Amino acid sequence: MIKDNLKILRESFKISQRELGRRIHMSGQYIAQIEKGERNPTHKTLEKIALALHAELSELLERPNLIGEIFLNIVHEKGISHAELVKQCKLSDSDLKSIFVNFDITKPDLLDSYYSVGKYLGLDSTFLERRKKMEPEIINSITDSIDPYKLYYDISASYDSWLRENSVYNFDFHKYFNRTSNMQSQDNFSLGDINNLLRSTLVDILRSANSSTVLNYGLDDFSPDEIDELINFVFNSFKLKINELLEKHEISSLQKK
Repeated sequence: MIKDNLKILRESFKISQRELGRRIHMSGQYIAQIEKGERNPTHKTLEKIALALHAELSELLERPNLIGEIFLNIVHEKGISHAELVKQCKLSDSDLKSIFVNFDITKPDLLDSYYSVGKYLGLDSTFLERRKKMEPEIINSITDSIDPYKLYYDISASYDSWLRENSVYNFDFHKYFNRTSNMQSQDNFSLGDINNLLRSTLVDILRSANSSTVLNYGLDDFSPDEIDELINFVFNSFKLKINELLEKHEISSLQKK
């Protein structure tokens, strides 16, 4: 693992074995032996190598994550929804999934989207550029010991799980009902509060339509104005139902008194 990671990191920075050896006061031959698996560097030496490469020690010791795995970790840590990322980065659902699940640097349009997503997630240009160069080598190194189909399946499953996190099926209506019941006026009922929920609901509905032999739609088939119109329709229906339930609840409470 260390030998592969070292070679990937070194080549991504276009540093020769000789130059890296000079930076850590070792010979280029010593670096070559590590990369061939003929030498096992000490922990202290690995720390020096990581420092010389401006990398984290974990990047040498652990199986490097693919770009999709890095992005998924960040969206989970920061609580960023699928709908938010699609909207803020102005991407199609298919392009976003391609970046996360099967990143392909040979596509210029996808590469631009990769930088857009990466920067929105808080990653700097230097890191994104380095990871772009490393990705092919990482894939080659890990697929020697890991089934590429299983790897693809695991990342895809993680992506789909993230996509469903803000789905209507996981929305806590009881919590939302309690919050809205304390509102003083309908003006406080903000569309932005449930915008992500409604967009996810549309995705679920359109996915169901895809199973039909007649309909085959995705969000990309609708203009932004049409999507906003659909969201407003769902929102207004949702608001009417909430008000109806609140009214029934109030009447029921008065009758009990």
